[in-house]
Amino acid sequence: MKKVFFSNFVIYGCTGLTENWLMCGKKETPEEMAALVTKLVSTGVKSLL
Repeated sequence: MKKVFFSNFVIYGCTGLTENWLMCGKKETPEEMAALVTKLVSTGVKSLL
């Protein structure tokens, strides 16, 4: 896989998660969001199933 595709996926995914978190009233703590992003980036969507 080209690194640029992975980089874009991570950047846009993190941006989308952050935007959604802000728009939904920041119910999760910043630490919880950081843990979620770390988990998604390191293990992928399968980690949520």
